[in-house]
Amino acid sequence: MKAILVGCGAMSAEWIRCSAELQIELSALVDINPAAAKQRAAEFGPAVPVFDDFREAIRSVSADVLFNCTIPAAHKEVSSAALGAGLHVLEGDGS
Repeated sequence: MKAILVGCGAMSAEWIRCSAELQIELSALVDINPAAAKQRAAEFGPAVPVFDDFREAIRSVSADVLFNCTIPAAHKEVSSAALGAGLHVLEGDGS
């Protein structure tokens, strides 16, 4: 299974750790702040593309699921786009 992770704040570290435990391959890391996504990639070593636009990531990489780790105000936009592209979606609660 392949996943796109959107939102590379503090909670994303747990999502990345859990993904590795479940043998879910990360296809992309996305954050409106590209430095945050690059930092997360450097911490965990996934050799995956980094994007600042979730729509571009959805169009550009192969994935089965999108992990929505954005702030709650962004959940609807991100999750709706992912579902529209045929991806499964898991959302963090933002707390």
